[in-house]
Amino acid sequence: DDVNSVGLPSITFDLRSNAEGDLRDVIVEVLETSRSHLKQQFRSHFETEEGKPDYFKYLDLSVKQYDVGGERHLAEYSMAILYHGVAYFSRAPPDKSLAYDIVAEAFQGDLREQFVTALLESKSPFLSQLQYIVVTINDLVVANDDLSHRVSTSQDLSSSTSWL
Repeated sequence: DDVNSVGLPSITFDLRSNAEGDLRDVIVEVLETSRSHLKQQFRSHFETEEGKPDYFKYLDLSVKQYDVGGERHLAEYSMAILYHGVAYFSRAPPDKSLAYDIVAEAFQGDLREQFVTALLESKSPFLSQLQYIVVTINDLVVANDDLSHRVSTSQDLSSSTSWL
């Protein structure tokens, strides 16, 4: 382990969609969107410290595990993806609890809205027709969003049952 790195909390995305998607494409797309989103949060957090614009160097995120499921006859598809990450700094890293706070903040309020919008704008049918997203940091749910009202879909959803 790099002495100037800090492990990030685990991040789990539980995603539900009306459209099937290529598993690998979805995992990579969520990974890249998350990495970019988190990098931005770390940069903006540490840029505010005077004289330390280059303190945060980069962020690495990788897939730890994933699971797929769903009900084809209800046209509901689900995927859970667990990511682990590490943030690297130019010198001794901040406290692990600060890293946790930055990650948790990234998926709340306006920042969560930016992240969800980026997923919905994806070329992946699974992500562009996302109906539900739950974001868990370590074991704490930080976002729990029903997106069905935001997605234009020709499918009648009144007959589908909720299976959260």
